[in-house]
Amino acid sequence: MQNHDTQGNRGNTVKEDNSTGDHPIADGRRNFLRNAAFGALATTVGGTSYACGPSPEQTAKTNANSKPAPAAADTSTPAAVKTPQVVAETWNEPWVWRPSDWPGQQLDLQVVENQNPGINVGLGNPGSVIFSFGGNTPGPTIRMKGDETLFVRLRNHLATNAGQTAVGPGPDAATLVPWLTKETVPYDWRQDFCLGEHTNGVHSEHTTNLHTHGLHVRPDRNPNGTHSDNVILRVTPQADLRRREQNAPDLAATCRFLGKETETYFLRGDETAGQADYEFRLGNVMGDPDQKHPPGTHWYHPHCHGATHNQVASGMAGFLIVEGDVDEAVNDYFTDRPDPDTTLKTGDFDYRERLMFMQRVNVGNVSKDPDSRNAALQATSALPFVNGSNNPPNILMRPGAVERWRVINGSVDGRGYKHFMVLKGRYEIQNGVLVQVLDDGKTKRVNLSDIEPYSGPSPKQQLWQLAFDGITLVNAKGKYYIEDLAQQNAGTKNPLAAPMQGNPNQALLNNLSNVFKSAENIRNTWVRPNEVYLGPANRTDVFFQAPDIDKHDYTAKPVEYTVIAKAALIHADTPLQNLQKAIQSNQTQPITPPTDVILAHLFVTGERVTAKFSIRDLQKALPSAPAYLQPVDKSELELTPAERAVKPDAKRYRTRTIRYSGVGAQGFPLMQAPADQIAKYPELDRLQYAASPSEDSQNAVFMTPNIRTMAINGRKFSPNDPKRPRAYVIIDEQQDGGHAAEEWVLFNESITLWGNVANTPPEERAPEPLGDPRSKQYRQPSYQFNAHYVSYPLQRKQGNAYFQENHDFQAVTRAIDHPFHQHQNPFWVMRIEIPDENGNLVNILAQPRWQDTVWIPRNGGRVVFRSRFPDFVGTWVNHCHILLHEDNGMMQVVQGTPIASEANYDTADAVAQGGLNNPNQTNKLYPPPDLKSMYRHSVAFVDPNHTTGQKFPLPSYFDKDDKLIEAMIPVPELPQS
Repeated sequence: MQNHDTQGNRGNTVKEDNSTGDHPIADGRRNFLRNAAFGALATTVGGTSYACGPSPEQTAKTNANSKPAPAAADTSTPAAVKTPQVVAETWNEPWVWRPSDWPGQQLDLQVVENQNPGINVGLGNPGSVIFSFGGNTPGPTIRMKGDETLFVRLRNHLATNAGQTAVGPGPDAATLVPWLTKETVPYDWRQDFCLGEHTNGVHSEHTTNLHTHGLHVRPDRNPNGTHSDNVILRVTPQADLRRREQNAPDLAATCRFLGKETETYFLRGDETAGQADYEFRLGNVMGDPDQKHPPGTHWYHPHCHGATHNQVASGMAGFLIVEGDVDEAVNDYFTDRPDPDTTLKTGDFDYRERLMFMQRVNVGNVSKDPDSRNAALQATSALPFVNGSNNPPNILMRPGAVERWRVINGSVDGRGYKHFMVLKGRYEIQNGVLVQVLDDGKTKRVNLSDIEPYSGPSPKQQLWQLAFDGITLVNAKGKYYIEDLAQQNAGTKNPLAAPMQGNPNQALLNNLSNVFKSAENIRNTWVRPNEVYLGPANRTDVFFQAPDIDKHDYTAKPVEYTVIAKAALIHADTPLQNLQKAIQSNQTQPITPPTDVILAHLFVTGERVTAKFSIRDLQKALPSAPAYLQPVDKSELELTPAERAVKPDAKRYRTRTIRYSGVGAQGFPLMQAPADQIAKYPELDRLQYAASPSEDSQNAVFMTPNIRTMAINGRKFSPNDPKRPRAYVIIDEQQDGGHAAEEWVLFNESITLWGNVANTPPEERAPEPLGDPRSKQYRQPSYQFNAHYVSYPLQRKQGNAYFQENHDFQAVTRAIDHPFHQHQNPFWVMRIEIPDENGNLVNILAQPRWQDTVWIPRNGGRVVFRSRFPDFVGTWVNHCHILLHEDNGMMQVVQGTPIASEANYDTADAVAQGGLNNPNQTNKLYPPPDLKSMYRHSVAFVDPNHTTGQKFPLPSYFDKDDKLIEAMIPVPELPQS
């Protein structure tokens, strides 16, 4: 078998025909044609300087080091005439791997670190990233058919895991109080090279694996022993295995997970050293050999728990595109061919596809082993990259030309929520702020009111949406369709874009508060015309037609547009916090907003396209949606005879409720420990900020836990957790008459907490701590330590009112919308419900749609979806796609079982309805949690992992079934004024 790596080496074999397959001869010819096309489309633009070549500084340096040119005739332009500049297309995409070009052969993905290959990682990168596939980011684009098999060999070239991990109960090492150190806190330190566990927390970042995000393929292993979408697998560096072998005499003490003769046992059952072979087998969907995997835009990335964030945030990811009948219909409409080369402009529409992979990539890291929470990888700034470049490329289109853009939001942190759109004019990011470049070359800061003015035209351009999360849009009747985004909530005004007067920070805070005042305001904020709202890991496929202004001479004067992903202000409470702090300090300079991403500068130029584009005709050309993507009818939720035989008392429909909860380390509230628990649990000594021998419980305050509190249903991730969701997978379709499905209800119980951030007046302080004598010089009021405060769960309206009365009373946690992702099976989303300022839930989803990642609104927001489990028995996961949350435990194993008695869903007599109405019906079925309940769930968890198991705050807070005894956790109440 011949292997091919990600450096672009495709082996020594070359096709001997003149086809356009991906091989060296074809690639060379294609690049020649593409470069020739760029030259033909090179455009002169007078009077404006465009960033599409060497900078003036680079040019000056080059000229200074070159030999003087020979004298020539004077051809200089008179001073009154500006010299035109040439703009060429500079669009760049990763190279392509097609399994059909290499039958039976493997794609080699080489996992390397920044010391090898060196400085250059991707086109335009200013430096190297810590991890990558073969030194490039993104990795190669994979294009395959819906009935093919993708063979991959993943090789781990990383060095040994040199770090250590603190496991077991203990405070967060990054937030220890001054009188506690790593030496004085009795952590159980484990060497990462032999940890061998999916331990919660950031660890073993040189261990990796591979996940195909969006594919409906087998989890676990294939029957022949190769791996499929197996995220439980851990591909360790070979150096880890060597260290285990070399340390065999002491390995039993160092690597306590082994538990048997270490001389012959160095790898766990879910580990392999150095490399792993994968086979991703597409097709045979729902047991039908004629039903191929539906076409769509997906991606691949590592998914090794504990290392996921730092690897994916380095740019370790790539496109994985499944091609099929939808693509053939679209291609045939635009080019009269079902299979054109989609990288070249073809046909009467100049039609082509563009792949846009955007994410924030950590660059410049030189850490030997970034194995701690204070690692440089997390501390360095992340730059917005598109296809491996942080220099926005140029796109050239003729007026009237149409392109399909496949967009992946590969961001994996809380800043990854974006509004994708196209704006008329040139926009740039200067000093972190979006500005518009005016005709005279000057710039002006851009506010949202400039993009969505309350009066006058908007610079946003027409978009048509074909797919979301790689799934072609399907309507309620089960038909594929294309959404005209100009009609999406058309004619409405965005409350965030309301005209602002006075202090810009107070004005923006007023607009932000107005967003949540009514159901109408909420819908008008999240659902906007001519844009797609993308959370982390969301994808979209859109059509864009180059505008054609009547009678404009495009050959003489191109018109410029900007493809942009505007950062969202509404996905988290960070903007709320920053605005409040600015107002508290009387700051009149506008706060720096989250970073927008410029994906490309687009120039419309050249002769007009004469073909006429009809979205109606294109929609008629789409094929029928397959059975796999038909809407999930409530009849599929009904229990089968086999289930009723073992669950005679069950109700009619299968349902399940999932609760995401937790508070991050920075805003973790000060929680009082009951005095009677202090003596009972000695470990409390290392879980508290302050202690007192007195009976006053105010003097024992819990510290932030070692792995924080990001959890699902109050539980941290453990691959062997017996309380995992178990879904019924029908194997004998003829017997049970269909495929099992469940209705899932997701709640986000991560909530905003409010508190007084001023120095606590002496008369309001609790008695100072009297415990450890080492603490005397560091004594702190027990109601405050650094950025930790006694924090109150309040509805947004009440918290805002207190802030307006006293600017010291602010939001002290940064609650966030958790992007829920389920592996293996997409889901039919019925409702996405956002709490208003009083906590009432507002659905923003006008009609259901397929997704594989959906953000759950914070502060008790709710999502309702239905998911089929048609094919696979085995284990897969759901998790938060803010990957630091996932690494810290916000992941859950799901098991598909063919045994009806093993399924552990809930049952109900009714299920939810879609649409913008019916909130009361859904509330009766799935009551929203109250503030006190959400507070308690977010400050407590159980870690069932046998290595790191811990119950926080204390074991006594949980019953014998590990369910939180809510009454044990007091909820702070605001004192009466």
